[in-house]
Amino acid sequence: MSELLVEILMYGIFTKLSARDIGRCKLVCKKRLSILSTPEFPLIHCRSTSPSATKWVLAKLDHCGSLEKLFYACTGFCGPKMMFVKPFKTRPDELMILGSLDGMLCVCLEETSQILIWNPLTQASTTLSSCESHGFFKKDSDSAAFYVDSANEYKVLHVIRRRGTKAVYIYSTRLHSWRKITDILSVKHGGKWSLGTWCGDGSILRFDVNLEQFSSVPLPCDFYGGGFDGSLVSIAGQLHIFMCYKYDMYLVGLCKLGYEEWINLWVLPCIGVFPSSFLGFVEYVESTDEMLLMTTCGDIYMLDMKTMQVGYCFPWKYMTALQGSVYFKSLVSPNY
Repeated sequence: MSELLVEILMYGIFTKLSARDIGRCKLVCKKRLSILSTPEFPLIHCRSTSPSATKWVLAKLDHCGSLEKLFYACTGFCGPKMMFVKPFKTRPDELMILGSLDGMLCVCLEETSQILIWNPLTQASTTLSSCESHGFFKKDSDSAAFYVDSANEYKVLHVIRRRGTKAVYIYSTRLHSWRKITDILSVKHGGKWSLGTWCGDGSILRFDVNLEQFSSVPLPCDFYGGGFDGSLVSIAGQLHIFMCYKYDMYLVGLCKLGYEEWINLWVLPCIGVFPSSFLGFVEYVESTDEMLLMTTCGDIYMLDMKTMQVGYCFPWKYMTALQGSVYFKSLVSPNY
């Protein structure tokens, strides 16, 4: 087969197929298996995935006896549903999601504190915990972020803050090892760690994934003086913060980070369907221009960014949502 034909197949045809269809194509013949098994193809296929591709939300079944399976429900409506078996032994309620990126999940097993990267579709996984005591995540004290840098390398940032000590480590999926970085701004007690940032003392810490340096930006202005809860969300490649104001009746608002300052975009008065303690996670769904809002109780709401109306919401009847993020199926391997 000519090199030109291989490129046409890889970039023009196979990248338009779903991840499951790619798996079927591998069974056709050895040549297709060879083309589709190159280290480069899963990443090419993932980056070619349409924004309208089906997104999934991670949840667990309450009525499942052993809870050995994870349940995914499609955003926007109650089906279809799919089941994935975990390649590691832990109960779903003890599985903490630290990040979701390109069809992979960075998770922590609460029983052992181990950090793993896992592709639920291919079942491929890799454990980041090492014999040097790196890669062990402590809930309510540590912070972590799963990201890809300008060299297309998947990395995990682990910020450790225990007993007054602070340290920052970065895991490289290419080198399969941790290394310590020295740049971390001092933070005071009383702040709040999220999955990727620290908020407190009037500022937010941010991390440049290419320069591997920390910097800080001030929190948005509290226009109503009653305080607010915020959740960071990326929209069109820009950092935003979705806020719930604690003023009289609960209001919600959105601010965008400009040049070292926050720009107030809108505030919605009194959306009664949002519970006061919602803040499970917030995700922007590009294909529909909607905000996916999940409460800590597992209820899901869709906020239409064009009409500023709640276009859809539904409760999990026999399920409980796990704190995490929107997921889509891909072939990218955590061992890349």
